[in-house]
Amino acid sequence: MRFVFTCLIVPLYLQAQPGAFNSTSTGADGALTYAANLGTVYFPPSTLGTRPNNVYNFTTITIGAGTTVRLSGWVLNGPAYWLATGDVNISGTIDLSGQAGYAPGSASTRAPSEPGAGGYSGGLSQLGSGQNATAGNGPGGGSATGGGGVFSGSNYLIPLVGGSGGGGGPAGCGGGGAGGGALLIASSTQINILTNGVNGSFHADGGAGGNCAGGGSGGAVRLVANTINNNGAFYGPGGAGATNGQPGLIRLEAYNAIAFNAQCCLRGGNFVISTPHNIALPTGGASTLNVTSINGVSINANPFNFPDATVATSTPVPVVITGVNIPPNTTGNLYIFSESAPDQTIPFTLTGTFASTSATVNVPYPSGGSRGFAKAIWVSP
Repeated sequence: MRFVFTCLIVPLYLQAQPGAFNSTSTGADGALTYAANLGTVYFPPSTLGTRPNNVYNFTTITIGAGTTVRLSGWVLNGPAYWLATGDVNISGTIDLSGQAGYAPGSASTRAPSEPGAGGYSGGLSQLGSGQNATAGNGPGGGSATGGGGVFSGSNYLIPLVGGSGGGGGPAGCGGGGAGGGALLIASSTQINILTNGVNGSFHADGGAGGNCAGGGSGGAVRLVANTINNNGAFYGPGGAGATNGQPGLIRLEAYNAIAFNAQCCLRGGNFVISTPHNIALPTGGASTLNVTSINGVSINANPFNFPDATVATSTPVPVVITGVNIPPNTTGNLYIFSESAPDQTIPFTLTGTFASTSATVNVPYPSGGSRGFAKAIWVSP
């Protein structure tokens, strides 16, 4: 497939109004610094950990050349917000990309694809009897006929939302591509994207669909400061697929000169430049839904390995699902996708308080590997 790169070669400036924007960062998290040439590292570092609303208050932010900082939807629930009292210097790469869907024909890899933080996973393809295609996840998830993910964010990126996943397809297709993630970086001084091309780049690409599955949609990057100096590259295209995912949105907001030289390119996605708007941070904490134990074994929410637990019985075992900032009486489904048996859809109802809900369901696990996830939809109070 051919990609068209759009390069803005005429410098573009906005009228200067120095010192007008305040990121609201408290600086409580200190400096976020990644040295050069670290390869790929995952955010957040262990010294920070995750938090309910994904808002981080830095003094400065520095990412060295040759270092890629990955923001994964398997680590962070929802979009990420990086606030800084001082300068932000990006010479490396910030990776919010949705991952490609799995290749067709393998039961052991039939699992939702990994989105960027704030994005949504792709759907599954039809495989065997009772193993049907599923739609992509997210508010604009692609249909279970290889539909592409839709980017559902507004032109202002308020609220901040990532890309939706592409849908799986009929037998012979792979998995849908995942949506790109969503990140806001705000500085009370300036944001400098220091080098172009390989380094100094932001990737919020949608993942490609596997074979005839749908591509994920691109994600969202919003940079806000008094001054933005850009010699970097921004990627936000939708993933290729039976139906391509929609492009995401890159938004740069500053009072002082936002300069694009001849080497700077927007490489997919839509692009908006404006003076700063309200950054609209989340106040109540993100809503999360996790499987926290299987047959009494605690599950690490971000394990990055398989399996999380071993079940040595064919008798149904208890699976505990917990919610944070979800209304009680919300209903949902636990989806189980197994190598050797039809898919299972097991309903549950959360009980408790808005701050802490839970449900327990009994699940029979067939022999071989199984993967799954919990999903619920509700209207916030």
